[in-house]
Amino acid sequence: MQKNRILLRRLLSSLVILLSLSSLIAEGFTRNKPKPQSSGFFSCTIKTNSNIQVKDRPDLDASLVDKILLKGADAVTRYQKLIVTVSLSTGVTISESSAITVLSENGKSAGYLIAGYNRMEPLRSLRASIYDSKGKLIKEVHERDFQDYSYDDGESMFNDERYKLYVPAIAEYPYTVVLEQESSIKNTLYLPKWEPQSDEGLAIEQSSFELHVKKDISLHFHQQGVSNPELHVGADNEKIYSWLFDRKPAFKIEPYGPSSDVYMPHVFLSADNFTIKKMAGSLINWKTYGQFEYDNFLKDAAVLPQNTIDEVLALTAKEKDEKEKARIIYQYMQQKTHYVGVQIGIGGIKTETATNVDLKGYGDCKGLVNYTRALMQVCGINALYAEVYAGHTPKQVFSDFASLRFSNHIILCLPFKTDTCWLECTSQKLPFNYQGNFTDNRPAILITPEGGKLVYTHHYNDSENRQVQNGNFTLVADGHLSGILETKFTGIGYQDRDGIDELTDEKKIEVLKRIYPINRIEITSCSFKYLKNGDPTLTEKLGIDIEQFAVTDSVSLTIPVNPFLRTENISYSRHKRLMPIIVRRGKVIKNAISYKIPMGFKLESLPEINVHSDFGDYSFSCTYTNNLLTCLTTVNLKSGSWEASKFDEFVSFYQQLYAFSEQALIARKAN
Repeated sequence: MQKNRILLRRLLSSLVILLSLSSLIAEGFTRNKPKPQSSGFFSCTIKTNSNIQVKDRPDLDASLVDKILLKGADAVTRYQKLIVTVSLSTGVTISESSAITVLSENGKSAGYLIAGYNRMEPLRSLRASIYDSKGKLIKEVHERDFQDYSYDDGESMFNDERYKLYVPAIAEYPYTVVLEQESSIKNTLYLPKWEPQSDEGLAIEQSSFELHVKKDISLHFHQQGVSNPELHVGADNEKIYSWLFDRKPAFKIEPYGPSSDVYMPHVFLSADNFTIKKMAGSLINWKTYGQFEYDNFLKDAAVLPQNTIDEVLALTAKEKDEKEKARIIYQYMQQKTHYVGVQIGIGGIKTETATNVDLKGYGDCKGLVNYTRALMQVCGINALYAEVYAGHTPKQVFSDFASLRFSNHIILCLPFKTDTCWLECTSQKLPFNYQGNFTDNRPAILITPEGGKLVYTHHYNDSENRQVQNGNFTLVADGHLSGILETKFTGIGYQDRDGIDELTDEKKIEVLKRIYPINRIEITSCSFKYLKNGDPTLTEKLGIDIEQFAVTDSVSLTIPVNPFLRTENISYSRHKRLMPIIVRRGKVIKNAISYKIPMGFKLESLPEINVHSDFGDYSFSCTYTNNLLTCLTTVNLKSGSWEASKFDEFVSFYQQLYAFSEQALIARKAN
């Protein structure tokens, strides 16, 4: 599902219009099970003047770039001008011109030319040109030079998305890519966005955004990291907003920092009133947003065949508890359906009816959630359609700015009297009320008969995310180790081994050796047991055999005491930390490893370690009785946020933990 996400995001980041509209499709049109940012690509019509005469461009000489902008940059936006005109009656027209100078191999994806299209918004024409370091024309790129591809996300059965791609075959850096285009969208629900600096390594000489708002429509916008616009009133009371973003060095994404959307500059647009496919709605706030979706897509979509209603009632007839009824219904849905993406036209936001999903046995996230909603309603269980932006890293949502761009996935919300359950309906394996890191702790928009409501999904606290490990091993005098290691994962960790159990035995061993990177380790057996009821728990049980595990000589054994517990080794950055430290998910690790030591050996020492910091705690102790060495470790990694000035302390704490995992004890032969 993550295939090509990073690459294609970088491709689109250098092309404002491409990025703007493709992300609308990825984040709005195609609200199915999330897929790469490339899912929709550039989805609007394009017209260029075929009579434009392309000449050398000495103004694009790379040596003219201010040296201040070259620091840390892989590419530089020389200029970028985006003009958007919005009218309720005629839709949206877009004009964009840009020039990107690619400085090195690391920045070459910023020079990729990519344009997507579909049935609703066909591609009309496309034109670009490429210049060398001095601004001398190397090549004019015509539409016939582009390769045409069908977008295959690996999941969707129905998908009319296509894209044209041209990758410049330039071996000498720097060079510059120029793009000029015009486009249009025949509705006012999906409006483009302006993100002048949307990726790390991209410096900006100048980028501007001009927004023309016709008198027949009212817009509102959300801006971040840019100055307030100038406002002029044009002919026929047209409002013209102008933004400028210039002379900005490249930024670098810092580890353990906030999501990049928190600090990347942007201007997002929403129409107070919009039209699409003869439907009208309002994006004034989340309430009106949800009202449009409920009235047009959900209100009449929850009808089920009578035989399915009878079957659900029979399955739940003996159960009195409402939550247990919901569990039975969820498992029924999982057994009866499977996920298939639908990415055609308005199918990206309009759910399939419950009747059709019941008949076909499949659906996308919208269809499966709506189907499960209908099943719950059979038993009188309140079930709400909920939109989220899914993925490991949550994205920010603004309470005062409603837009389709803040969601790419649908889940189901069950607001019981005592608590709230969240259901992932695209999985046939996940337990009832389990979210994992795909949709946890983030904003969600509930679509109710009364309109939209902004809420938050479940936050797994640090103590819920547990990893409990027990190992029993025998160590012989030549250093050979053998035994059993059992690890239980709860909370977020329930999915830590997701997919491994479906691999061949050979592949399982290969993956496990990467998880436990110990020299000469052999996995002699492995099993994975998933407990779905109560607190979902994954139990991993491994048979382990390691030659030369302990370093030996004629009189001693040097024994690694924590080889199966590895924390991340964070290195110091060479530049001043700018962003706050963010740890999104905490964790508690308990580790108990016992070694049967050969007779005649004694331990030199039995250390005890205790470390406490703002970022977590670490404790280690060991005992040695009757040749049995038992090592106990507890690690508490805290979630939270801290000031950037604490980054050195943060790194030092994690480096300490890593060093502790490398420690060893020495056992010597008794005299």
